[in-house]
Amino acid sequence: MSGTAARDVVVAYGEHPETCPVRCWLAWKEAAGFDGGPAFRPIDQWGNLSDRRLGPDAKMSSSTSTTPTSRTSSRPR
Repeated sequence: MSGTAARDVVVAYGEHPETCPVRCWLAWKEAAGFDGGPAFRPIDQWGNLSDRRLGPDAKMSSSTSTTPTSRTSSRPR
C-alpha cells in the first residue's frame, strides 16, 4: 500500500455504547490527547511514538519479532 493516499471512511455509531467503534475511538482520542495526524504510528523499543504512519509491513515485523520460535516438528509421523 505504499503511496496510497489517506481517505475518509464513514463509520456508523453502534447500537451499544460500550461496544460502539465511534465512541471507543473518540474516548481513545481524548484519553491519549490525540491532536491529529496518523492514528496508527510506530513505537520504538524505548516507547517513543513516531509522527509518521505505521507502514503496511508493521504487523508482520511486530509478529516476527515478538513471537517465540516454535519447537514443534513439521515432519509427518
